[in-house]
Amino acid sequence: MPISNDINYIYCMKMPILICVLIMFFTIKVKANNFDKVRYNKFDINKPLQITIPAKFPGGEKAFGKFLAKNLKWPDPGIDAQGKVIITFTIEKDGRLTGIKVTKGMGEPFDTEGLRVIKKSPRWIPATRNGIPIKSVKSIPINFTISE
Repeated sequence: MPISNDINYIYCMKMPILICVLIMFFTIKVKANNFDKVRYNKFDINKPLQITIPAKFPGGEKAFGKFLAKNLKWPDPGIDAQGKVIITFTIEKDGRLTGIKVTKGMGEPFDTEGLRVIKKSPRWIPATRNGIPIKSVKSIPINFTISE
């Protein structure tokens, strides 16, 4: 009979350990599954993507370049300076330009000429988010160079 007592003793000691191991295994498995579900639920497939299209000059960059070439005048023939004036402005939902200002200038006559030309600009095509026009801010460099 001592053998059966040993088997019962081993069985009684190992069974709780086996049960604990199984419980831990299933707990880890459940937590892993819940983690995947939480991570998946953070991405809501019913929420539309935020697609933003920036504002642009009517006709695009080439048309803007032609507009500048046609309208930009050298401020003073006696000035031999070259450089860049950066003009920043807000494009409203309806395409109007507001808040036009020089953010980097190169002197009074050049800054004034840059402002004059941008103020003469036609309405822009406004930026859109998900197809709806939105207000946006744009900075444009205007280069003053002497071409020979």
